[in-house]
Amino acid sequence: MDSETRQHLQYLIERGHLEGIAAGITKQVLERGEMSLSSAQQAVFERQVKEQYFTPKCGVCGDDVPVAEYARWEDEKLCFNCSSRESKDD
Repeated sequence: MDSETRQHLQYLIERGHLEGIAAGITKQVLERGEMSLSSAQQAVFERQVKEQYFTPKCGVCGDDVPVAEYARWEDEKLCFNCSSRESKDD
């Protein structure tokens, strides 16, 4: 797992975005890797973590928001370009 993915998973846990089984499975992924998951755990990880938190969309243009920009997206629901445009309009 690359460092950006690891940081993002840790961020999600620390900020309380993941609860219950999704948090437990994510902690297992951080400790032992995704290959350690059973097929049922993998399905939960895909549905409750990856699909929800690894492909956020900009609320204006609909583009995918990179994981590195997740903190900004969490606050504004905008990609970098749209956020910059809105800042210039202010």
